[in-house]
Amino acid sequence: MNIVLAKTFLAVLEHRNFNWSAEVLNVTQSTVTMRINSLEEKLGQKLFLRSRSGVTPTVAGTQFRPFAEMLIQIWQQAQQEVTLPQGVTTQFRLGGEAGLWQGLVEDWILGITQSRNDLSLLIENEPADKLNACLAQGIYDAAVMYDARRRANVTVEFLFEENLVLVSTEPRERSDWHPEYTYIEWGPDFGMEHAKIKPEEITPPITINHGSWAHSWIKRKGGSAYFPTRMIFDQVENEDLFAVQNVATFRRSVWVSYNEQLIETEWFPPILVDLKRIAKEIDKKNAAFRTRWDLF
Repeated sequence: MNIVLAKTFLAVLEHRNFNWSAEVLNVTQSTVTMRINSLEEKLGQKLFLRSRSGVTPTVAGTQFRPFAEMLIQIWQQAQQEVTLPQGVTTQFRLGGEAGLWQGLVEDWILGITQSRNDLSLLIENEPADKLNACLAQGIYDAAVMYDARRRANVTVEFLFEENLVLVSTEPRERSDWHPEYTYIEWGPDFGMEHAKIKPEEITPPITINHGSWAHSWIKRKGGSAYFPTRMIFDQVENEDLFAVQNVATFRRSVWVSYNEQLIETEWFPPILVDLKRIAKEIDKKNAAFRTRWDLF
């Protein structure tokens, strides 16, 4: 499979216009047309419907997108692995959901860099669906996520139960709805549980799909939001944030998934033990936090 064809396909899919795609790729429009025609001929399917206003993907074009992305990702990783610097023998390809970086994946990676000079790290954040697919395809060696799925040749292990608690930039009591509340998209499970406590007639004034962004936002703007306790332990202790008592907390399971062959290597079992140690410490802090602030 020609990687250039896959890159051209994704450019056209993004810009929905052959001329704009040609400018981005720094080639002529006729070259883009030729590449897309060649790709459609190889696949035996029309990938785009052409019109004067631009192009739109067919069903086959939409279905081909994740495969094109995987092809490019595999190629990039292959390039990185064959050009490892002297003294580095292995590349560890790790995926994770963005919301699990602070206080978990970041701490794990820091420990790896301090103990394993022979490892090169490739770290990417992706939604759970893509993480599971990339694990099955062998694109990632391991992934830390909420929604782990069991696949052939992939081992899935439970790490800990995440606690999402309501905190505020000012001390306040429980209320039916707070006008400066920021809703954070912590995933579909959280969304369904959150909907049970949110008044139907009210829409949050701010919705953010990234935990670190939301954390920065409420510190600057003020207000309330749900965060994992691992992200706000110190701020609550220092009274930079305040736990809102007598309000329901939410829980989500955190998992690590990895290629089952990794357990036979010399380097992976020790760093897996380190991840579990971090998870155990978070679990203990969660329990202490709930008890101290009378959260349920």
